[in-house]
Amino acid sequence: MSELGKLLFVTYAFPPLHVAVAPCVTKVLAGLSRAGFSVDVVCVSAPGSAALDESLSDFVKQHARSVVRLLPSTQPTGLAKYKYVFGHWLLPLIDRSMHKWFSRYPMEWASSLYRGMQAAWAIDPMNSFQGQMFEAICQQPLGEYSAIISWSPYHSINRVMAKVKRHHPGTPWIAQFSDPWAGNPLETEWQARLCAKRNELRTVSRSDYIIHNSERSLELMKRNGSISRKASSRVIRHPFDETLYPKRPKARNNTITLRHVGTLFGRRSPELLFRALKGIVEERPELRQRLRVELIGSIEDKLMTTEAAKSLVNTVVHIVPPTDYVRSLELMYDADINLLIEANTDSNLFMPSKLSDYIGASRPILGLVPKGPARDAIRNVGGWIADAGDVREISSALLQVIDYVNGRQDTNSWICDRSREEFNSARVADEYRAAISELMSK
Repeated sequence: MSELGKLLFVTYAFPPLHVAVAPCVTKVLAGLSRAGFSVDVVCVSAPGSAALDESLSDFVKQHARSVVRLLPSTQPTGLAKYKYVFGHWLLPLIDRSMHKWFSRYPMEWASSLYRGMQAAWAIDPMNSFQGQMFEAICQQPLGEYSAIISWSPYHSINRVMAKVKRHHPGTPWIAQFSDPWAGNPLETEWQARLCAKRNELRTVSRSDYIIHNSERSLELMKRNGSISRKASSRVIRHPFDETLYPKRPKARNNTITLRHVGTLFGRRSPELLFRALKGIVEERPELRQRLRVELIGSIEDKLMTTEAAKSLVNTVVHIVPPTDYVRSLELMYDADINLLIEANTDSNLFMPSKLSDYIGASRPILGLVPKGPARDAIRNVGGWIADAGDVREISSALLQVIDYVNGRQDTNSWICDRSREEFNSARVADEYRAAISELMSK
C-alpha cells in the first residue's frame, strides 16, 4: 500500500502505561497504519509507580514507525520548582507557626490550602512532563508531518501543543478529546474546574481541528467558546480492533456468565445491580446456581459490605483480579453478557472506551447508564439498557437479557451490524483520514 503521509502522535496515554485511553490511541494508530499512513509517536516512559500492561507491546511494534519515550525528570524545574518549594516547605512552616501563635488556628489549614492549590495547578499527573514533551516534539521533523494528533486525557498535553503552535504556527494540530475538559460533570474540586476552564480557553483555540468521541462532549466545548472559528470539528468513536480478539469459536460456559471489566468506585457503584440481582434470585431461586456475575478489576472494599452484596458474593457475584488488555478482550469475547456500569448522574457526557470493546466482542450488552452517548450507542447497536439509578429498570433489563441468552445456540441476532461498524478500527481510520484531508485542504 502506498504511503498517504506521515503523522505524529503526541500522547501521555500509551502502552505499556496501564490507563484506559492507551489502547484507544494504539488501535487508531494501527488503523491509520493499515490505511497507508506512517505514524511516529512521542510519549513518556511510565513512572516507576505506574501500573503497566505489556500485552500491546508487539502490536505497537507492528504498526508504529518509531516511538520516542521520555524518561521522567527526577527534579522539578522552572515554575514546578517554586510550586514544590511553596507546598513542601513554606506552607508547612506557616502551619507550624500559626499553631504556635494562635490556639484557635484551624488544624492543617495551610495543608488544606496547598491541596486545593495543587488540584488547580496539577490538572493531571502528567503536568510535570510539559517541558520535556515540548522539547521532544520540537526535535521532530515537524514540516514532514501531514498532522500532529494529540490525545487527552491527560489534558495537560494540550498546553504542550499550544506552546508548539506558538513556536511553529504552521504545524497542523488535531486535538482529540476522550473526556470533556472544562465542565466535566465528574470533577468536584472548584479549583480544578476553574483551572480547566482557563486552560481550555487558552489552549484549544490554537488547535486546527477538534475531535471528540461523543456529540454531547463536543457540544459542551462549543458552548464554552473554546473552539476557534477557523477550527473544524467532528465526532469519531473509540474503535475496536478485530485482530485483537480470539480467532476461535466462543467458549461454552457452564453458567450464564455476565462480565463487567473495569474499576468500580464511588459514583460508579454496583450497589443497585446487587439489589436487583438479590431480588431476582429470591424470585427465581434456580438462577442462584445458573447465574454468574464476574466483576473483573479493582473495586472499593466498602462497596462489598452492603446487605445486598454480602448475600451474593461468592455465590452469584465473583470478584476477579484486574487483567491485561488483550486478556480482557478474550474475557469479553467468551462472556454470555457484557455489563457496563456508569456513574449515576442526571446526564452523562462520556463514551467509555470499554463499550467499543464490548461492541467488538459481539456479545449481548447490558448497560446500566444514565441518559447520554453510552446509552444511545447501546440502544443503536441493539443492546439492553436500564437507568443507572432505577432498581426496577435494572431488574427488568437483567431478566430480559438473561432470558434472551438462556438456552440459545445463536445469540448474535440482537446486534445491528451497521451500528457496530461505526466502531470498527477500519471505519474509524477512514474518519481520521477524512479529517486529515480536510485539514490539509484548508
